[in-house]
Amino acid sequence: MARKTMEKKIKLPKRTKSYFDQFVNLANKQILSSLDWERFHIFILACHAGNTKLPQGELKSLLIDNGFPEDNASSLSNIYNHGRDLLKLKLRVTL
Repeated sequence: MARKTMEKKIKLPKRTKSYFDQFVNLANKQILSSLDWERFHIFILACHAGNTKLPQGELKSLLIDNGFPEDNASSLSNIYNHGRDLLKLKLRVTL
């Protein structure tokens, strides 16, 4: 029951949701292929471009709700968080 309540709270913008759906619907949820990783990276870029507020814990819940094992969902949400941090830093730093 708690999972359904959490699911209703998480509302992705339409554009971001389409990239998320492409990733979760096509991914091998046990072992990601190179195409799965590309889709996941595009999802991260879409979140960044759309300034989507998606905390790491909420992404983990969304991934679990969409069939990812908890360990994989945890790893992916951590990678997502690092990707978002890197993209934010890129806006501030010139090399």
